[in-house]
Amino acid sequence: MGFTRSVQIQTQGKSHFVSSDMEDSGILEALTRLGQAGRVDSNRVLIRRSASNYTEQSRSMTAVQSMNSG
Repeated sequence: MGFTRSVQIQTQGKSHFVSSDMEDSGILEALTRLGQAGRVDSNRVLIRRSASNYTEQSRSMTAVQSMNSG
């Protein structure tokens, strides 16, 4: 079962899955390592989220179309 269907089932159809937050953990890991190397102050991190990287393409596009539309 895909993420989209799973979220619809869990929320009785009131919500839709559209993005993930994995980029945050990757960025924080990189900043932590840079902090350990003395290159940045990893205590001065502000995360501002917006939906910019979608996990699945829209229903009107194929995966290839979505990848090439940016």
